Amino acid sequence: MLYSIDRFENDIAVLIDEEKVSHNVLRTQLPAEAKAGDMCRFEDGQYCLDDDAARARREQILRLQNKLRRK
Repeated sequence: MLYSIDRFENDIAVLIDEEKVSHNVLRTQLPAEAKAGDMCRFEDGQYCLDDDAARARREQILRLQNKLRRK
C-alpha cells in the first residue's frame, strides 16, 4: 500500500493511504529523513520512502496548479 505522509503531530505521523483513509503511526516507524509530503510504502514489516512516487505526486500537483492558473 502506498501512503502520503500528511503531517507530524509530536511523536505521531499521520499517513493517508490511496483510498484517502488516514492512519496514525509512531514517527519512529518511518525513516529518520521522512518529511511531510513524502510518499512511503509498507513492505516487509517496515515503512520505506518511495522517491519515484513522491516525484510523480509533486509533478501531478504542479500540472493541476498550472491548469488552474490558466483558467
